[in-house]
Amino acid sequence: MVSSDFRMSNHFHALGFPVDEADDLDSLIHLASAEGDRFPSEHGEYCLWSPGEGVQIWLHFVDTDLVSISPHYAGTSKRTVGLIERVRQEEDNLLEGGFYGWADPGRNLDDGDYPFLFYVPDFHRYDDLVLLRRASIQLTAFAHVLTCYPTEADFKASQVQSEIQYAANYFLPNGLFGEGPPEPEACFAGRLLSATLQTNPYSRHTFYALKIATLGGDVDVVAAPETVDGQLLVGAIVHGEYWLSGRVLPERPMDPTA
Repeated sequence: MVSSDFRMSNHFHALGFPVDEADDLDSLIHLASAEGDRFPSEHGEYCLWSPGEGVQIWLHFVDTDLVSISPHYAGTSKRTVGLIERVRQEEDNLLEGGFYGWADPGRNLDDGDYPFLFYVPDFHRYDDLVLLRRASIQLTAFAHVLTCYPTEADFKASQVQSEIQYAANYFLPNGLFGEGPPEPEACFAGRLLSATLQTNPYSRHTFYALKIATLGGDVDVVAAPETVDGQLLVGAIVHGEYWLSGRVLPERPMDPTA
């Protein structure tokens, strides 16, 4: 589902990391490994480096060997999902995986606004979760492309020549379709609740951190400045294509000393 190859480079860019060459990635790995906090699991060890501004880098170690690296953004969004099953792909290493679930589930947890898949950077730290269950998650969408329309009317006008007309708060889990294995990918639009241009504390490069209200709940969105088209004005309609990374929120406040 995720690997340390350069399929991920745009996701690093979305957090202000200028990862363009193998040497750039090596430097990031060495720093994260040296300064990160370690979390053992039955299948290996997770290492979390958090330099600030919500930026997270997760390293995955199996028998002391690094097997992958995953970026995440710890935003403030919170949405309710019905967690249905754990998902791992054939090419995943021992520490990778995600959850398949339903957004804003009804009484039956395997129903709701739509199904979707999201990657979890510390997947095996949730091995004790019993499924099916209703849960709160923090969801981050890494923007591949992102367009901002001043009004809902402008968004609708942009689709005049399209075969399908999408609502201004639609969510399409396109990663679940197609002949290949399911992927944590989606296209969606929504109303912009907040937008800040943040500076990565390590690289000093900037990135956009947004919060968007869409069907099924709010989503944190991160984007490299070069992927954004239009002005990010609060209240505008933002539309894009994304890769989804999420973490399950604790049911009770966690002891900060734990």
